[in-house]
Amino acid sequence: MCCLIGDSLTNPKGVYVCEGWATGSSLYELYGLPVLVAFDAGNLLPVAQAYRARYMGAHITICADNDRKTPGNPGITKAAEVAEKVPGVSVAVPQFPADAPITLSDINDLMVYSRQQSRIEATA
Repeated sequence: MCCLIGDSLTNPKGVYVCEGWATGSSLYELYGLPVLVAFDAGNLLPVAQAYRARYMGAHITICADNDRKTPGNPGITKAAEVAEKVPGVSVAVPQFPADAPITLSDINDLMVYSRQQSRIEATA
């Protein structure tokens, strides 16, 4: 099970696959490419495999959660498994500034944090 954000899965630049709705919405806002929301890390592989079976030549980018506070970092671990098992898959991982709270883990968190920091700097 997954949910599409966007109007078509046939974009020549490919598709993003992510865990959560907020992350998918942020990706679509940033890049305008279709996003498949898998809803959890364990569903990334079946979603990528189903997409690959239907669209053989399209590129897939897994936008992993960076579960920095969770032992084994399941977001990155599961995304790497997908890249190993499904051809034509790359992995993008959000990188947080050193002062970012450890609770932040995904691209949506990074977007919100960056916007908040920009507002703070603009008012200083």
